[in-house]
Amino acid sequence: MKPNDALNFRKSRSFDCKRCGQHVETKEGELDRRTKFCSALCSRRYFRHPNKQR
Repeated sequence: MKPNDALNFRKSRSFDCKRCGQHVETKEGELDRRTKFCSALCSRRYFRHPNKQR
C-alpha cells in the first residue's frame, strides 16, 4: 500500500493470510480493516503459537 492509502480501508485489495494462507480479496466501498489475517481467529492463533507456521 502507498503511504496515502494506509488509512483508507474502503479500497479494494488482496492478500494472503499469514497463518492459514487463504487468499482474501476485500470489496471496494466496504469498511474492512484486515491487512494480514483473514479473521480475528487466525490473528489470535498466529500470535499464540509463535513458532508454528511462520
